[in-house]
Amino acid sequence: MLASTFLALLATAVQLYLDYARDVSELDEQFHRIEGAYVASIANSLWSMDKAQVELQLGGLARLRDVSFARVQGQVGEHFEVGEPPPAHASVRDFPLRAPTAPHRTIGMLTVGVDLDKVYRRLADRALVILATQAIKTFFIALLILFIVRQWVTRRLERIAAHAGALTTSTLGQPLRFEERPGSAPDELDAVVRALNEMSSRLCAELARRTEAEGELRRHRDHLEHLVAERTTELQEAKERAESASRAKSDFLSRMSHELRSPLTAILGYAQLLKVADPSGRPQDAAAINAIRASGEHLLGLILDLLDLAKIEAGKVEMLPSPVDVRALVQSVADIMRVEAEAKRLVLDVDAVDGLPPLLLVDGKRLRQVLLNLLGNAVKFTPWGRVVLRLRRLPVAGEDEAMVHLRFEVWDTGPGIAPADQRRIFQPFEQAGDGPRRGGGTGLGLAISQQLVRLMGGRELQVESRPGQGSVFHFELVLPVAQAPSASPLADVCGYAGPRKRLLVADDLPLNRQFLGALLQPLGFGIVEAADGEQALAKLVDERPDLVLMDMSMPGLSGLEATRRIRGLPRGDGVPVIALTAQTSQMTRQAALAAGATAFLPKPVQREELLSKIGELLGLEWIRATEQG
Repeated sequence: MLASTFLALLATAVQLYLDYARDVSELDEQFHRIEGAYVASIANSLWSMDKAQVELQLGGLARLRDVSFARVQGQVGEHFEVGEPPPAHASVRDFPLRAPTAPHRTIGMLTVGVDLDKVYRRLADRALVILATQAIKTFFIALLILFIVRQWVTRRLERIAAHAGALTTSTLGQPLRFEERPGSAPDELDAVVRALNEMSSRLCAELARRTEAEGELRRHRDHLEHLVAERTTELQEAKERAESASRAKSDFLSRMSHELRSPLTAILGYAQLLKVADPSGRPQDAAAINAIRASGEHLLGLILDLLDLAKIEAGKVEMLPSPVDVRALVQSVADIMRVEAEAKRLVLDVDAVDGLPPLLLVDGKRLRQVLLNLLGNAVKFTPWGRVVLRLRRLPVAGEDEAMVHLRFEVWDTGPGIAPADQRRIFQPFEQAGDGPRRGGGTGLGLAISQQLVRLMGGRELQVESRPGQGSVFHFELVLPVAQAPSASPLADVCGYAGPRKRLLVADDLPLNRQFLGALLQPLGFGIVEAADGEQALAKLVDERPDLVLMDMSMPGLSGLEATRRIRGLPRGDGVPVIALTAQTSQMTRQAALAAGATAFLPKPVQREELLSKIGELLGLEWIRATEQG
């Protein structure tokens, strides 16, 4: 129907265009006829001044088809006119009137106007007739097409659609058949039905195969689920065992750290007290005190390294840059390993470049750990000859004076490392060599050192070695220049101004309580001691101290629980509590602060740090020895 309507409109448009063209052509022909029939006679009548004849001829001209206006205008003022003035939609034509005896002389002008509205009305009338005729024909053609389509196509399509919509897994394979028409050949719809029946048959066969496959898959899935359940149970048990082992290791490390650091608190604390109490003593006494303190700090460093091993394995290592004299650090690492090297009759040299800035910003503990590991491996695996620790300064990109590019090398005359071993010695639990050449240890040292070098922002740790020709381990760091730290403002404190303050010291180890008393009593503090959490709560009520120094790890009622209970007492909210513990992890700090501790200090306690925190919490004005003098 749409096609028929479009064709009808197109045919109407063509017909109207042709009619319009024909009418325009007829207008031109009519103007030619007027020129041939009227111009000469009107010119003769105007030349002979026969006005009646001119008017008669104009009247005849006005009666022609579509002519609505005619006018004669003479050269000497003659004027003749019939009809209305030309309308807006009119075609006007001028014809010159020439003298009969002098054709070259114009004696007037004949103007004829044709009304185009009449032409358009005729075209509109014909268009209406054509459209009406085409609409009637289109309607009857559409009815005929609908009847044919309904009779021969639609009903069959509806049967196909109904059959396809009714197909289920149980009806697949049942064919659709049309009533056969005598003498008719199969058409396109028959081909569609045949394809539909073939598809139904294939789907039926595929469904049967799929049902069989699903049964097989179900059996495999049930078996697999059983295996997965068994494996999951095994993995869960293994996970629980691993977590239990990890917790046991962490608990062991924490306990060992606490047990080792607690006596170190007294060792380092009394070393500080001896140095402060007698700064002008004999040189050998000062050397002994420094040796005690250095040994204690070295032992503390070993304990911290033990904890760092667990942190590295857990991926929780934090870099803590501070101003470090790198050249002195390199020398101290060599001094630590020198005793072991001399015991093996090895020559241990240090080749450190001069002209370095006094201090560079780096995590000194981590750098020391890496160098100790590399130098320790070199001494351990070198049976004879030399071991050299080198420090070189390299150019900095862009010549930035605020940065220093350093290369650290550890060179030895040992047996060397095979190329195959060089690729795996940086993996955890791997060591080079076998048999007598394999050293003791866990094989974690180089893997940990590699991670620490990367965390410090350096180029990764590398090795250059050939069997029988020794080895060179090296890495590079680009470090910023650091400013020298100012001296401690509390180094010469000898007391404080104002009323005396009472401090409650709660610690299960008498040695630690004695050290804190020996540190604080000479400064004018009154000391109250408690051996556990229960005593701390009782002394807090009876003695009413101004501040509490609470050890977090005490038997019975722990310092953590005691702090929590202090905050529940009537006057407990106003008493500052400084948590002291050898467990320095962030989790321990957060737990102490969450329980109500005002501040947190790690053990071994540093004198200046403790005094600074006490002065801050009690608002003290310190008195220095220089001021008294």
